[in-house]
Amino acid sequence: MSLLEVALPLVLLSVLVLLLRSAPAVVASSNPKARYKLPSPAAAYRLSRRADWVVERHGVTVSATTGGLNSLPKRVLAGIGARSRDKVLWFYDAGVVVSVVGIAVGILGAIWALFRVWWAVWVEAEAHARVQHAPDGGLKPRAAEGLDAAAEGAARIIKRAVVDAVAKHASGIGKRDAPPPQLHTADGGLQPLIPGITTPLSHLPTLVLALVVAELIHEAGHALAAALDDVSPSKFSLNLHLVLPSASVIFPANAVDYLPFKAHARLATSGPWHNFVLWLALFALGGISPLAWGNSSAEGRVVVAVAQDSELASHLRPGDILTHVDDIFLGGKVDIWSKYLSGQPIPPGTPAPAEPNGWCVSKYEFDDAPRAPCSPHHMIGFVRAEHGGGSETHCLPAHNIISMPSTECHCALSHLCVNLSPLEHILRIRIKRGSKRDVVLWSGDKVAVLHQVEVGTKAPRFWAAGTRWGDLFLAYLKMVTLSLFLFNLLPLPSTDGIHLLTALLQSRGHQLSRPSRQLVTNPSSRHPTINLYRYDEGSDSDDSTGGPGTGGGGEPAWATGRGRREEVWARRLRRVVEGSMSGLLAAWALGWAMLALLRSS
Repeated sequence: MSLLEVALPLVLLSVLVLLLRSAPAVVASSNPKARYKLPSPAAAYRLSRRADWVVERHGVTVSATTGGLNSLPKRVLAGIGARSRDKVLWFYDAGVVVSVVGIAVGILGAIWALFRVWWAVWVEAEAHARVQHAPDGGLKPRAAEGLDAAAEGAARIIKRAVVDAVAKHASGIGKRDAPPPQLHTADGGLQPLIPGITTPLSHLPTLVLALVVAELIHEAGHALAAALDDVSPSKFSLNLHLVLPSASVIFPANAVDYLPFKAHARLATSGPWHNFVLWLALFALGGISPLAWGNSSAEGRVVVAVAQDSELASHLRPGDILTHVDDIFLGGKVDIWSKYLSGQPIPPGTPAPAEPNGWCVSKYEFDDAPRAPCSPHHMIGFVRAEHGGGSETHCLPAHNIISMPSTECHCALSHLCVNLSPLEHILRIRIKRGSKRDVVLWSGDKVAVLHQVEVGTKAPRFWAAGTRWGDLFLAYLKMVTLSLFLFNLLPLPSTDGIHLLTALLQSRGHQLSRPSRQLVTNPSSRHPTINLYRYDEGSDSDDSTGGPGTGGGGEPAWATGRGRREEVWARRLRRVVEGSMSGLLAAWALGWAMLALLRSS
């Protein structure tokens, strides 16, 4: 873990918070209408730095709201001409079309993710069952220590569902033909980002910074699209749910409910549309990456990332260049690293040590060394490499010998050539870190190193730590902004997707004219006491009470925030879609929970 990848995003988050804190005062002071007018005492209090934001706490959620930014969207659009305004309208109209396609893509993607995760659960459970019914009486699956009875029982339910099928399948396969079971190899598809579990905990500040930036750009889309139709927000809100930040722009219901379909659709899709445009910009920005990254394939392979739970994480860092593995040169166009660690044949012509090869050690040191088994961790087994030599294993210090490259066996008379014992599974990785060179020794399966260490061919041209963090931030920002585009378009309660679906359904109904009477607010309150833009969650029978343009209890619709009423069929269809999509996401989350239980056993 690099200190920079934790400290730099925290500093940038602090700067962003300070900018947002001072933004209402800056907007108010730059208002040309208020520049030459002395404010009243109440107005002076509202424009003071302490009164720009109102902070409230509800349970584990902390919210900060302000009305000082309400005029900012219209002021941004005030400087453009009529022709430019038409182009901006066309830009957001294009966002409506893309968002309709995005709804379909998001729903299909959610169905695919649900299938993949439950298919992974089935594959993982089948692998556990194969281990349990192995012909040689292999390992019996058991719940990991620390799991409670409910978790263990949930895992057993899935396993028991495939035991009979696996047993029947295995009975028809000979012992020689039965493939060895492999645990924890199932791909669950779309994986949630959980710092400390699916991503390194040190990435949490960077992930939060990317999420805040993407959400601010998202909400700016809603505010600007509303300003095109002369709708100003009532307040801007920043929320913190434990450690998860969110932002929202809130509009008065009496202004939004009577927007025509086109404007209503623009308002609903402008936020996701901003996220999609940002993703396209970041995707195009990847084309200029050669300016910051150079090709280091001629020297070897560059460490991109190391699994946080790997023992190699304390020895290998992102940016290290791996030059040799077991004295085999890793440079060139061919991926020798993956081929060698996976057991594939090395292409002919690859630089490799000549045979026989080994290390020269003193005869007296070798003869006096203890015999195998080698108990200390720094001692490993060696045998004579000369033809006709003894095969007895002697224990010698590892780093004193194999930290140097092996050579052909041309030793002095007082020395003999030794090599690693066939019982030792030692992998020697030579690395280059700046001007320093070192050797890392790995004891264990070579395939595990391939899975735990991600390598590439690109290295930063300048300020390696800053370039790597910038690449990490852009990768998270690209991932988060695309996720916001697709997730917000899913027809879930309170998302942009359900707002767009409602606008599409209401476009088939009658259009209500906007009433002349406006909502009455308390001028002495900090923020207007208005009904926010939301959907009425009353029963279907509410649609039949009162006359046209009335809300529940006979009140005018503009007084209850339900200016444009939903038809009964539209309300029922919306609720079916919301419930189905909510159930689909709940099943996806349950699948990942079940997969985690199986992998922990």
